[in-house]
Amino acid sequence: MFNPITGLPGIGSSITATPREVLAGNIQQAQYLPGMHILDGNNCADPGNSNPDGTFNPDVLRAGNILGKLSSSGKYANSIIGLTPTPLATSSTSFTLSISAAQEILRRFGAAGALTLTGQNSTNSASLANVTSQTLPFANVTIGTASATVTLATNAAPVPALAGALVQPADGSQTPIAILADKWAIKVTDLNGNRVNVPADSILLSGHVKTANVVNYPTNAALVAWLKSQLNANCLLTFDDAF
Repeated sequence: MFNPITGLPGIGSSITATPREVLAGNIQQAQYLPGMHILDGNNCADPGNSNPDGTFNPDVLRAGNILGKLSSSGKYANSIIGLTPTPLATSSTSFTLSISAAQEILRRFGAAGALTLTGQNSTNSASLANVTSQTLPFANVTIGTASATVTLATNAAPVPALAGALVQPADGSQTPIAILADKWAIKVTDLNGNRVNVPADSILLSGHVKTANVVNYPTNAALVAWLKSQLNANCLLTFDDAF
């Protein structure tokens, strides 16, 4: 991540940066999507990117973020906003979410709109047949002190989903295509905090992936299988949790 230095010459305070490696091995054999591709700054964020002091840097995309493509422009954007901590039932009128993920929904979509929820609907099997992607219109987002609540619109008809479902956009980027692999992260705002489109030359095409560093990597077996199948529809990836 590049930040220009401002101010007078001299020695300033130290800043520590730790590279985040999304590859588990054979790094020299990894391949990246050729050419220059654009991250849409307005539709990119890493809500879970936190500092040791508890503050967040949602405008800085860590390696391991999963990307999709916007239907309107073909630019890349985050495919997963967060994970649900509790199950969803057919009778549900809302679902909970982390505060940082809910703030990203408000920033990206506003207080009302539509989301995609991809979840495992049964504990009986890890089969892909147990994964359902559903579009859910929402009517409000309420930020609490420890969590947030997304209130569904009255015309929403939720399909049951276990806890750990993927909360995603509904603009085309909900289809996972590839993984961002820039170990030094990518900032999608300028010096004034304005969202800007930025180039990305580190979109992983093939390699052996360290799943612990994949942002919003699911825990449900069927969802894991679904995510891998989606990514490998375009890429040639292996994952260390399979060995």
